[in-house]
Amino acid sequence: MQRMIDHPQCRRMLSDFVMPLFGGIYWVKFLERFCPTWTIVIVSSEDIDSGPFICVPKPVDFENLLTVFEREPL
Repeated sequence: MQRMIDHPQCRRMLSDFVMPLFGGIYWVKFLERFCPTWTIVIVSSEDIDSGPFICVPKPVDFENLLTVFEREPL
């Protein structure tokens, strides 16, 4: 989160859904509230509700991932 604060010009993020400290639905809700204009891609091995964000299944197809980021506005 500190990097998000330190680099406000960044508007894209790739994040795993399950993380040790602040993952899952809590993380998605945080991003929804504080980063509503960002292009955010959530990766998960499960079928999840990623809110307004793009969900990419694991294993990640990196060419598809690049396509997602290229088509989404900054």
